[in-house]
Amino acid sequence: SGVGLTRLIQRPQHLLAETLFALSEFCADAKARPDFRRVFQRSWFRCSEYFSGRAFYGGYMTNWLITQTTRCKAALTGAGSVEHVADWGNDDTTFDDAYFLGGRPWEAAARYHDEAAIYQIEKVKTPTHIVGGSDDIRVAVLEQYLLDHALHSLGVPSALLIFPGAGHGLGKNPWHGKIKVREEMKWLEKYAGKPGVTSAGK
Repeated sequence: SGVGLTRLIQRPQHLLAETLFALSEFCADAKARPDFRRVFQRSWFRCSEYFSGRAFYGGYMTNWLITQTTRCKAALTGAGSVEHVADWGNDDTTFDDAYFLGGRPWEAAARYHDEAAIYQIEKVKTPTHIVGGSDDIRVAVLEQYLLDHALHSLGVPSALLIFPGAGHGLGKNPWHGKIKVREEMKWLEKYAGKPGVTSAGK
């Protein structure tokens, strides 16, 4: 519903808190129930070995998630904002930012600050792989540079992959998508220790 979508976008911290709680409960059940344990023994998944991977709005959510938990061994993010003022100024559809954040930057300064990952970036410990398109007019590539620079300054492992001529998606050049997946798989193998893992959420 429209109300649900508004809640999802306006309150990422609430949604992620609920998700993390659900995962914790799931893992508690898994440890207690033999049938769950058998499933895990046949799977690559372990409760201590999460990885997060999304792009676009999911990139924004991943950028927020890594400031809220250290339980992910690796993160994949792309075309997601880490702050909202410059994002509002560079977005080709600024009406949605203003709507979901409660106004333009000077009208809703607290929310623009409170819901931006950059202001909690010092909490991040998760090795993060970042993808962007040089010609993205929806979420400017400066957001990806900002995230990478912040993580680098904190000593958190990060990699930045910028595709020349690409926009918000990578549809212009099919090789871009192949390279992206190849590099993300390398990242997961290096930090999550899982060769051959596929990121179903991408």
